[in-house]
Amino acid sequence: MFNRNVVACIFLAVLLVVVGGCSQKTDVSYTPPNYTDDNFFKGICRNPPAGFAILGPIQAQTKNNFAVGRKATFSDGTVRKIVKVEDNNGNLIVFVDGAPLDGNAVGYPKEIKITDAVK
Repeated sequence: MFNRNVVACIFLAVLLVVVGGCSQKTDVSYTPPNYTDDNFFKGICRNPPAGFAILGPIQAQTKNNFAVGRKATFSDGTVRKIVKVEDNNGNLIVFVDGAPLDGNAVGYPKEIKITDAVK
């Protein structure tokens, strides 16, 4: 009835649907840490490039949530695209496009929403 090629194609199609569903990104609300030093103010990068910190330990799901290409909507309404994610000694630095962010306006205790598209 079915030859091996047809069965193999059906199997691959089902596998892609299952694997694709497992790696689906979900919308995330995140509050930057209340962390300030020479490089960060309230969890927001002080100097270019623009970005924010995520303190570790970092899980695989965290990296998936903050993947390059996703959108970060800050509490002041600014929407930026995530352009780079860097592991920094077990913490993540999430870099976004555009000018540096104002830690007073978007840093701790304010939320950052991560989505796949502007809603």
